[in-house]
Amino acid sequence: MNAVTDASTQHFASTIKEIARQRDYSGRDAVILRDTAISFAELDRRADAVAAGLGSTFGSGCAIAFLSQSSPLLFEILLGSARSDNIFLPLNWRLSVQEMQEIVSLSAPVVLFADETFRDAADALKQSATAPLTLIFLDGDDRPDTDYARWRNSHLDLPPVATEPTPEALRLYTSGTTGRPKGVRLTHDNFSAIFRCFPQIGLDYQGGNVLVPLPLFHVAGIAISLNALAGGGTVVLANDANAPTLLDLIVRHKVTDAFLVPAILLSLVQQPGLAAQDFSFVQTIAYGAAPISEELLKQASALFGCDFIQLYGLTETTGTATFLPSAEHDAGKGLLRSCGRPSPGVEIRIVDENGALVPTGAVGEIQIRGANVTPGYWNDEDATAAAFCDGWFKTGDAGYFNAEGYLFLHDRIKDMIVTGGENVYPAEVENAIFGHPAVADVAVIGVPDPKWGEAVMAIIVVKPGCEGDPQSIIDWARERIAGYKLPKSVTFRDELPRTPSGKILRRELREAFWGDQARRIN
Repeated sequence: MNAVTDASTQHFASTIKEIARQRDYSGRDAVILRDTAISFAELDRRADAVAAGLGSTFGSGCAIAFLSQSSPLLFEILLGSARSDNIFLPLNWRLSVQEMQEIVSLSAPVVLFADETFRDAADALKQSATAPLTLIFLDGDDRPDTDYARWRNSHLDLPPVATEPTPEALRLYTSGTTGRPKGVRLTHDNFSAIFRCFPQIGLDYQGGNVLVPLPLFHVAGIAISLNALAGGGTVVLANDANAPTLLDLIVRHKVTDAFLVPAILLSLVQQPGLAAQDFSFVQTIAYGAAPISEELLKQASALFGCDFIQLYGLTETTGTATFLPSAEHDAGKGLLRSCGRPSPGVEIRIVDENGALVPTGAVGEIQIRGANVTPGYWNDEDATAAAFCDGWFKTGDAGYFNAEGYLFLHDRIKDMIVTGGENVYPAEVENAIFGHPAVADVAVIGVPDPKWGEAVMAIIVVKPGCEGDPQSIIDWARERIAGYKLPKSVTFRDELPRTPSGKILRRELREAFWGDQARRIN
C-alpha cells in the first residue's frame, strides 16, 4: 500500500460484473453511509435481483437513470445494470430540472430510480420524457411497483435473464463547450483497465476502509468507489463534505484510504484541536483536481503521517491518466506542481496546433491514448470526431513534459473552468445570462480563487439606458442553471474583445486576472 506495487498485484474483481462475487471477503461491509451498511454478500445478492428485474422488464442495452445523493443503493443498481448488460446513468442532482430534462431527452432512460428528496424533479422528468419512463422510488412508496425495496425483493434469488452483451457500462454527462451536454460512454473495458492500473500505482485498497466524500455522478467518485470494491475494500460515503463530518468518519471507521480534493484537505488540517488525535491508521490519501501546495503537504503530512498520491485525468479517461507517487512528494524534488507520469497502460503525447510532436519542455496540447479512454460520446458523432485524432483523445489541456518525463499542466486550451473540482463551461453560463433585460453582451471566465481554485466570473456589457445590477444577473441565472455554475462575481465593461470573426478573446480577458500566475490553472 505504501509504495508502487508490482505489476502482478491485482484487484479481486477484474470487471464491474465480478464485483462482490468473491466469497473470501463476502462478510465484510461493502458500503457504509452513516449507520447503514451493506455487506459484500448482500450487495451481490441484491445486484443479482436488480439484474433479474431489469433484464426481465426492459431487456438489455437500455439507460438506467439514478437520481439521489450518495446512497449505498447506487451500487446495487449500478452492478445490477452491468450484470443485465444495461447502462448506468447517474444524474447530477445539482443540475436544474431543465438541465436534467435535456439529458433524459438525449439518453431516453427506461427507468429512473430516485429518492423522495427529488420526487418533484422525477415527476417533471417523467412528464417531459419523449419515451416511456418508469419511476421507482428508493425510500418507500405506496405502490409495490414503484417502491424500490419491494420491486428488488420480488426478484431475489431468481435465475439470471439472458441478455445481449453491451460494451458500455456507464454514461456520464459533461457539459460541452457549446453548452450542450455530452454523454461520455465508459465501457466495461475502460473500468477493467483502471482496475488493473490502480494496484500498480499504490492504490490496491485490499481490506481497507476508503473514504469517498465525492458525488457519485462524478467520474472521480465512481472510479474510486468501484476500485475500492473491486479490491475488496469498504466504501465509506459522505453526503456532507464539511471538515467536522469527514474527520468524524475518518476516526469512527478507521479510514485507511481517501480521495480528496486539496480544498477539502485544507479544511481538514485547519480544524482546531487535532494535535492529540491518532491518525496512524490512515495509509494513503489520493487527491486530484489541483496540485498540492508545499505548505499544505507539510501540514497534511504532519497530521496524517501517510502517503500522498496525485491523480490527473478526465471523465473521458475514466478519471485517471497520470499519477505522482508518494515518493515524489518531496518538496526538494520540485515536482509538487507536476501531475506525474503516465499511469500504467496509458500513453501521453504533447502536440502543437498542427498535430506535430513538440520538443521536451515545449507547451502543447495533451493527448491521451489507452484502454481507459472512452470510445466517444453517446449519439454525437460530430463531438466524437472532434475529440480524437488518429486514436488519441484531445484533452484540450495544455502542458509539457520535463526532461525526466513528468507532465506539467500549463493552461486550458478549451475554455472550461474547474471550480471546486466541478467542470463549468462558459457557454452554458453565458446562455443562462443572455436574456436578462439589461444584458447586451456577456463573457464568462475563470479567475484565481484561494478556496475553489477557480471562480466563475461574468463580464457584462449592459444595454444603453440600463444599469448593471450584479445580484439581479446572478438571480436571473440561478433560475436556469445549477448553483455551482453561477458567477461568484460580476463586472462590467463597455465592450468585449473579439476576433475579426466575432469570437470572444477569452484569453485576453483572463490575462488581467492571471497575468502574475506562473500557470493558468489554479
